Amino acid sequence: MIFAHAGNTEQATGILNTTESFARKKIDAGGLGVALRHIAKAFAETEQLAQALNILSDVSDNSNPTPVLIAAATKQALAGDAAAALAAANTIEAVRFRTVVLGQIALTKAENGDKDAADVTLKLALAAIEKIKFSYARSYAVSRVSLAMAGIGKLPDAGARADGLFFNAVAAARKIDDNRLRAHTLWTIAAEQIRAGDDPGPQKTKTYANQATGDIKSTLSRVWMFSEIAAWAAFDHGLTVARSIDNSWGRARAFGRLAATLIKLVDPGDTAGAKSR
Repeated sequence: MIFAHAGNTEQATGILNTTESFARKKIDAGGLGVALRHIAKAFAETEQLAQALNILSDVSDNSNPTPVLIAAATKQALAGDAAAALAAANTIEAVRFRTVVLGQIALTKAENGDKDAADVTLKLALAAIEKIKFSYARSYAVSRVSLAMAGIGKLPDAGARADGLFFNAVAAARKIDDNRLRAHTLWTIAAEQIRAGDDPGPQKTKTYANQATGDIKSTLSRVWMFSEIAAWAAFDHGLTVARSIDNSWGRARAFGRLAATLIKLVDPGDTAGAKSR
């Protein structure tokens, strides 16, 4: 993955091909499906989608193909192939994951200037949310789709649609059951509104965000939430800067550092594990 992000696709592909060959020769039938799933996901994330889906066809039923399909659909959306992205998303059986991917596809379509298609995809995502049974899974899906709406609303060409998108994003976010996730989502939407110059919209959103924050019983959890918002914002900025580095070696080192940081963000309590990895 680091070689691919550094622009050395040929070497990345060589490593993946060697890994696939090794897995097929050395791993028994019981574990091969899981191994191939990881390899297929890596191919998808390096934008070699045909190879990823070809390998996925050999993955056994007891090895969850969802991560590969998510990666494939997301990469296809980012590449501007909306039809292929939707086709991949529709094969994701778990509704909560399919909803998240649909939100990302909608945002990508809007970024590519296809506003009507983005609206249709958002409607598909919102309809899918209604089928999610478990509370936190539904809350997470609503959060992702709300943030996708806000992301579309802050685009320079959103125009008059921005107010409606932000309104719908906030309305959806307010229905999130989990207090911490609701607060986190509303604070993030408020930040997007500020970036979009949506004055005085952010003030009302901040009011809702403060109310949601007050519903979090643990003071420590509130502090942790604000720390997470700040940390992820800084990480996203660092990722953008790293992608702009021209020198391949320097870019690879930057991505390596970001990867180590990401481990700490995802699992801040596992510092020993992060070092060992």
